[in-house]
Amino acid sequence: MNVESFNLDHRAVAAPYVRLADRKQLPAGDVIVKYDVRFTQPNVAHLEMPTVHSLEHLFAEHSRNHSDAVLDFSPMGCQTGFYLMLQDDPAYEDVLALVEATLRDVVRATEVPAANEVQCGWGANHSLNGAQEAASVFLSARGVWSQVFGEVAPGEASAADLAARDAAAREAAARDAALTGEPVRWAAPNEPALPGTTPDADGSTNR
Repeated sequence: MNVESFNLDHRAVAAPYVRLADRKQLPAGDVIVKYDVRFTQPNVAHLEMPTVHSLEHLFAEHSRNHSDAVLDFSPMGCQTGFYLMLQDDPAYEDVLALVEATLRDVVRATEVPAANEVQCGWGANHSLNGAQEAASVFLSARGVWSQVFGEVAPGEASAADLAARDAAAREAAARDAALTGEPVRWAAPNEPALPGTTPDADGSTNR
């Protein structure tokens, strides 16, 4: 299909992660890269819109204090993450450092920038607390941001890192369940299904 994300098996990824989604070289030689910054497990948990909106404002503003390469930080329609667009082709570790530094700024922020009727199309639709909670959960799994898919080779991530990823995913799923009244639907591969889940043929659930 024409859209890169439509060719991604969303059942195979394991959020939270940061993934290079696209690289374009323009006719004049300029390069633009797009990163998939995924906060919650697709089709399992999502961010509420006020949280998405405030993260968009906060990241867009604060990231530019760390890098002149930032072009855009756009929310995904599925509300599970964002696309970070950068000029040139920075090293992957530099991208991770940019995301980390910016999210630490988000956690320390005292207000959502431009959250008003003059500077925003829906100034009332914001949640600083929601954005900071989502940023904190994402940061807690920093050690596995580069592990995009569910199966991790031995030595690629520590047990503590993997536990942090699982905890982040569980927290996001539990938050969604509390808001919607639906059962928690997330469980790690090879673990017993949580209430309300249906294991797949390979023994995993919703991964």
